[in-house]
Amino acid sequence: MPTAASVFFNTSAKATCYESFLERSTLPMKKLIILAPVLALLAMTLLSSCASQPTETTTTTTQETVTQPTTTHTTIEQPAPPPTRY
Repeated sequence: MPTAASVFFNTSAKATCYESFLERSTLPMKKLIILAPVLALLAMTLLSSCASQPTETTTTTTQETVTQPTTTHTTIEQPAPPPTRY
């Protein structure tokens, strides 16, 4: 395995092949480092927007009318009290 000094200062075919391998492998890593936070931010935005929307609910109410039988009350009139004397 070549050392870092021999890779950068050696111009042989082996060194340039290793350098191109490093360039090819670092480019996808750089893209991943940049895109990962962007994708995470996008996912968090979508999740928070879905969580903040109220869910649609349908409420049905039924109304029942209850009628009570009417009763007639017979009132008996009380006789008037006798007049009082002073």
